[in-house]
Amino acid sequence: MTSIHSFRSDFSSGLFSITGQVWWKYALVYGIQYTIIIVIMIVIMASMLNYDFISQIFEDPESFGQMVEQDPAQVLNIFSDGEVDWLKIGLVLFVLMLVGLVLMAWMQNVYLKLNDSQIRHGNSSLSDVLKNSFDGKMWLLLAVTLVMIVAFLGMYALCFAAAMAHWSLAVLAFIGMFLVGLKFILAPAAIVHGDYTVGGSIQYSFEKITWKRSFLLLLLCLVAAVMIGIAALIVFAVLGFFLLIPLLGMLIYFAGSVLFYGLTNALIYSGISGLYFRYSDDGEEENESGMSLEDHLVTD
Repeated sequence: MTSIHSFRSDFSSGLFSITGQVWWKYALVYGIQYTIIIVIMIVIMASMLNYDFISQIFEDPESFGQMVEQDPAQVLNIFSDGEVDWLKIGLVLFVLMLVGLVLMAWMQNVYLKLNDSQIRHGNSSLSDVLKNSFDGKMWLLLAVTLVMIVAFLGMYALCFAAAMAHWSLAVLAFIGMFLVGLKFILAPAAIVHGDYTVGGSIQYSFEKITWKRSFLLLLLCLVAAVMIGIAALIVFAVLGFFLLIPLLGMLIYFAGSVLFYGLTNALIYSGISGLYFRYSDDGEEENESGMSLEDHLVTD
């Protein structure tokens, strides 16, 4: 059983322990989110299509091919009004972005609540967490996400300005952007695990993630990204062969993707929860003894 103390005595053991306990629940949540996104996109695309024109294509595909050869712009007739309404598309993309942000906040809330229950009580009920997932903490997570997006846009503008001056300044600014970004990493966990406000969670994260810890976390993230990338190439190369099987292959590919992303998300968010409990005084006093190599990688 994973406890708060496990992240303070041996971080890696606590991380892999909680990941093994909750990853399949993460996969179910990811599957729900992925399905919702697909359904929304299908509904939006369906509302923009000209079905009479599409039926003509199926009835006489050869004529359609000749028509496109003569006038490629005829392809736009698949849309309901025969032309691309860029304003409408822009509004649709904006709505999709908002829906995506809300789904991201909901997903973070569910993931961190599962971790919280598993760490504090030794068990986590997915049904109970889902029932309480649309609460005030979800909107606080959304607010923190928006703050982070604004901060990153500002830092990206600074990187661009630095690039105009000299390439070396751009490199330093780019690294600095990631270091500052990692100082936000505990804010979501502070909201869910510690009942912090938006401002309080950001302040907590900036206090606990010092510049040294941020730099070491950046190195760990680079190593983890390479390892996950290699694993993804192998997994999706194998799953790609199943796409040769009609319908069943698509279902296998979808299931395999959900399981893979469920596992990787479990590792990421379990690590974030572990860092929060490691540096907080929640539940137990900090234990500075028995530190392993992993502990030195994330502490001063």
